[in-house]
Amino acid sequence: MKGLRLMRPDKQDEQAVEAGAEEHSPGPGKGGQVCGRLAQMDPALRAGHELPMVEHALLWTMRAWAIGVSRRVDTSAAIQEVYQRLGIPAAAVYLDGFMWALCRGASRQLDVNCVCQTVVSQDEALLLDVLALAQEQRYEAMTVLSGMTKPEAAIAGCENAGQLMHLLNTAGHVMSRASAALRRHAFGTMEEGMSTALH
Repeated sequence: MKGLRLMRPDKQDEQAVEAGAEEHSPGPGKGGQVCGRLAQMDPALRAGHELPMVEHALLWTMRAWAIGVSRRVDTSAAIQEVYQRLGIPAAAVYLDGFMWALCRGASRQLDVNCVCQTVVSQDEALLLDVLALAQEQRYEAMTVLSGMTKPEAAIAGCENAGQLMHLLNTAGHVMSRASAALRRHAFGTMEEGMSTALH
């Protein structure tokens, strides 16, 4: 079965997660510790520390979602808190739809890092590109996502990504990577044509 693969943190980061969780654990067991640590972590300081703030938040919530599914812990409150800070509390449902489309419809295994990692995986970078292109209503978001998922999953994923990014637009949060994403995937530049809406 294809889907998301949560890449294990290195030993030092894994120990830091467990140590930091002990005092604030919401429940017994390692799963509770991880969830407790998620509630403590500031996405702007941990996941992808060199990324712009909005990209930090999106990457962190994708990672938190993957942790929740792979370790069977409830990370929804931590994800909701991040979107609440951004002024888009309704966004969590669209992240959920986007990630489930990836999880169930991936055409290969996709690598997602733990929230304690500062390195962005190649697949995570692709997903951030998809979201940035979706924010600009570029059809290329579908093209990039289709390289990672089955066609029906790409459609569902882009629909949810579009809704999520619409909320970010409404709140005044803009990802700056769309033009670079077009160049990375050999689609030209934003200036070479008008934005094409996703359907």
